[in-house]
Amino acid sequence: EILKEIEKKYENLKLFVRENQKKNLAKSIYLGIKESKYENIIWMDADFQHPPEYINEFIKKSENYDLILCSRFLDESKRYFEKDLNVKELNENQSIFFNKLFNFFLYKDLTDYTSGFICIKRNIFNNYYLKGHYGDYFVDLLVHCKKSNKKILEIPFVEKVRSSGKSKTVINFSFAYIYTCFNYFLSFVKNIF
Repeated sequence: EILKEIEKKYENLKLFVRENQKKNLAKSIYLGIKESKYENIIWMDADFQHPPEYINEFIKKSENYDLILCSRFLDESKRYFEKDLNVKELNENQSIFFNKLFNFFLYKDLTDYTSGFICIKRNIFNNYYLKGHYGDYFVDLLVHCKKSNKKILEIPFVEKVRSSGKSKTVINFSFAYIYTCFNYFLSFVKNIF
């Protein structure tokens, strides 16, 4: 409702809602890609763990790269829990594990296979569509871009504490968590063979 009100004030803001469909992050992002009209496409988490000020960095570097992503795992990056481990979410260990696994078996020059904070050229989607569910779509996208010899840049960023909500991959041994880990594993197997 808030976005519908804001949309009335700004001509450049369009709200698209995937009603009566199963929740699927990749399909939601892909809808935004299809409906967008500019060369550079940016997506990020809405909980402000991805600080919006890095969009300026994306714009500055976008002329020279096909894909720019903020990585949590570069030496210069700062994690939200570095000063206080008490705020570290349980899913962080799973995220670190899968990223090390992907880095070791896939491409050593990429550090964050599950970033979700990205600026990418529209033409990449001329013959490619996002597939997957939660984070596994991002792994497939990076592998596609590497195989297509796209110019990729990872930049460090200072990650913030989540302003609201919880991670979809938080460890609670729910079906959703097991399903997400299983999809990461399938993505790993598919992309190394």
